[in-house]
Amino acid sequence: MQAICNNIRDMVNQITDLHTDELDFTASLMDFGFNSKSYIKLVVMLEDSYDIEFDDEELIYSNFISIAKIAELVDTHLKERDN
Repeated sequence: MQAICNNIRDMVNQITDLHTDELDFTASLMDFGFNSKSYIKLVVMLEDSYDIEFDDEELIYSNFISIAKIAELVDTHLKERDN
């Protein structure tokens, strides 16, 4: 899970131009300047990077509030894909 968090952190850095290794994985992404366009960019990056597809029902704020929550969702998709 740490590797997924690190990868998502890198994506967040790319989207926000923060370029820091010290993002709090539990902090709200809105604290880093995320808006609706940023979330869409992140969803596309995640789907491309991990070869997964989020269901429409999953595309809610509570699933994408923080790097940790997103990592949990990605991890679930990877486990489902690999089974």
